[in-house]
Amino acid sequence: MISSVTNPLSSDSEYDVIVAGAGPGGLTLSCFLSMRGFRVFLVDPRESLAPLGRGELIQPLGLRILEELGLLDALLSEEHVCYDKFCFFDFNGKPMMVSSYRGKGLSYEWALSIEPYLQDRLMWRMLENSPFVTLLPGGRYVAHESRENGIDVMIESREGLKTIRGKVLVGDDGRDSRLRKNLSLPGSVKEYADSYVSWSFDLPDGVSPDSAAGDPAARYYLGPGEIFFLFSTAPRKRFFLYMLKDRKFDEFISRGDVDFLARISQCIPGMGDVLVEAGFPGVSALKEWVIQKVDLKHWVKDRAVVIGDAAHATNPHVAQGRNQAMEDGRLLSVHLEAAFSGSTTSLAEELRRFETIRIERTECLHHLADEMCLVWNSDNPLIVWGRERVFRGISKTPSMNRKIVRTISGEDFLPLSLLDRARAFLKGLFASICLVIILGDWT
Repeated sequence: MISSVTNPLSSDSEYDVIVAGAGPGGLTLSCFLSMRGFRVFLVDPRESLAPLGRGELIQPLGLRILEELGLLDALLSEEHVCYDKFCFFDFNGKPMMVSSYRGKGLSYEWALSIEPYLQDRLMWRMLENSPFVTLLPGGRYVAHESRENGIDVMIESREGLKTIRGKVLVGDDGRDSRLRKNLSLPGSVKEYADSYVSWSFDLPDGVSPDSAAGDPAARYYLGPGEIFFLFSTAPRKRFFLYMLKDRKFDEFISRGDVDFLARISQCIPGMGDVLVEAGFPGVSALKEWVIQKVDLKHWVKDRAVVIGDAAHATNPHVAQGRNQAMEDGRLLSVHLEAAFSGSTTSLAEELRRFETIRIERTECLHHLADEMCLVWNSDNPLIVWGRERVFRGISKTPSMNRKIVRTISGEDFLPLSLLDRARAFLKGLFASICLVIILGDWT
């Protein structure tokens, strides 16, 4: 449970930074600022940090940030799985590509798969122990007003409405950010064409991790207009995402449990039976997950700034949501420290510098996510056929595999060029022709 503080709104103190929302970016920012002795007020509407029933990947970028905060070892003591590779298959279970972190020059040669609340809870506990941080669970940012030397922020809590003062207001309050709306920041907020359903479950006792259905490997299955992701968040905990093309949720429900379980078993033999044994509630009980794309031209206005999903929510294909939010928090702490501690730069200058750096990277990730959605999610037979040849070609080309892994790690951005794609396609096509000659396999 989140610990509350005694009358956190009763003080007349002015804070250096008021953070609205304990997302991964807001938590990271608060942790770095507290380490540097700045006064932070963090408010979040949740009363507790509870499991969300899903897993998330912490890439090498995020792992490096956690190490800087001195939290990585503690997080590794929680239930987790480390992945040094990700495997891609077609919907018949035939291998297409393996992306390995080994030998790519990364800070860490693996990604961490974990239930995200475990990281958030650890960071919250760090803040609880800081004399520089005031925490308010069960509270909510409502509105704000900038003044000459600071900002007045209205907070709603069980005690009613109260205004507190700070120098800067930071919003990590999610895809539907109230702060972003109040600031009227230019840009676009759109919904992706395709949605997802998900479920988290414990592997039944009788299922061996050596079996196809019990294997803890991180697996992506791509078919025509169909995607199934399966990850482990602990040795015997699993989490899946299943894509709904064109958000046809009602059609998915109407096809029923038998159809869905058969589709999953086509990818992984026996997986449908495992889900049933694990207590699968049925497709009608699954909640549709609609993904938003938040693409802003500016994150900053006066003394307020948005970060994380409030600023740059994107598709889960790029596996960067949590990691890029953490990088927002880390970098923003550096610029705020420069503004608060130095006499050679202003707060406005530092916020603009932060905005410029981060928008450049997140725009690149948005372009990558759009491209991945166009190709990965497609049900066009020609695109699907070409996609599979490219995947198989990339698997045979170490230089291209390195670009992909370094980009997904969050530590670099090295998109494939048109020449890379052409080379991968030709290699994949050659491999397919060889299979036809040797095995008579036209798939």
